[in-house]
Amino acid sequence: MSTLITLYEGARRLEAVSLDELYPAILEFSAKTLGAEEAALYLKDEKGWSLAHKFGWKGYERRPLVIQPLEGITGLAGSAGKIVSIRDFVGKEKDLSKTPQFLGDAIMAGPLKGSQNGPVVGVVSVQKMPFLNFNSATVNLFSFLLDWGSRSLEHARFVEALRAQEILDPEFQVYSQKYFQSRLGQEFQRSTTYCLPLSVGVVRVSGLDYLKGEKKKPFLLLLANLLRESCREIDVVALQGEPTIPFAILWITATDKSALEMKGKIIDNFEELRLDEFEEKLTLEIGISSFTPQTKDAASLLSMAKEALASQRS
Repeated sequence: MSTLITLYEGARRLEAVSLDELYPAILEFSAKTLGAEEAALYLKDEKGWSLAHKFGWKGYERRPLVIQPLEGITGLAGSAGKIVSIRDFVGKEKDLSKTPQFLGDAIMAGPLKGSQNGPVVGVVSVQKMPFLNFNSATVNLFSFLLDWGSRSLEHARFVEALRAQEILDPEFQVYSQKYFQSRLGQEFQRSTTYCLPLSVGVVRVSGLDYLKGEKKKPFLLLLANLLRESCREIDVVALQGEPTIPFAILWITATDKSALEMKGKIIDNFEELRLDEFEEKLTLEIGISSFTPQTKDAASLLSMAKEALASQRS
């Protein structure tokens, strides 16, 4: 049970999109899963590998704050881009001059990459762990954890880049209204040029105005997640910014028939949710419009979707 709890809590922390939160989370998750008593995370900089975070170290212990690129187990692991352990040297290397200069810096260390196949940005090093835990299975597990951490870093950097461009809303984890307008214009131009199908949906929640303030935000977060999960990866789910129409959807290369099918999927998924905690009766409505050669411009495509939504109440 403790192992499952460690994995669950660690996996949740590795969903963080802030690098300041993610780096210590990767270190702690790796150390606890490996059963390590002491570990550290060194990040790459102009000096070499600089200590960024530590786990389990005692206050009186003195460990290196900076390790040179090829110094010790940690330096070798980072420079070689692979796991290096003391087992690689003990009993195998007769020429002691070829052993690491700082062999005591770690018993094993492995590279942390900025993405799954990207450059090494740091090194997770293990200084202390029970003797029986240090075996080939542990090294394999360490490799898996490093790969998991690298993929988490890739996601965090991707989200960071989107935020910098005002593309992704950090709170709802859907695209911004600004990005939606820009992308709608691009896709409309592509459809006009190549006669590709394109559909737009606008989402309204009946009863949202009567939802109490402290419950409105949790509901909208739930709805944003439902829309993301119900749409394809290529589609654009975005904030719409209107009180009664919180979200809009850009269905890329989707005909009117395909858009209707995806609308039905969203409605079905919404009706399966347990919404008793929100008290009010909430109903989801989606207005759809699809590109035709007669469509004047991108703005009219969005307007037609809103008109279709309005007609559902008439």
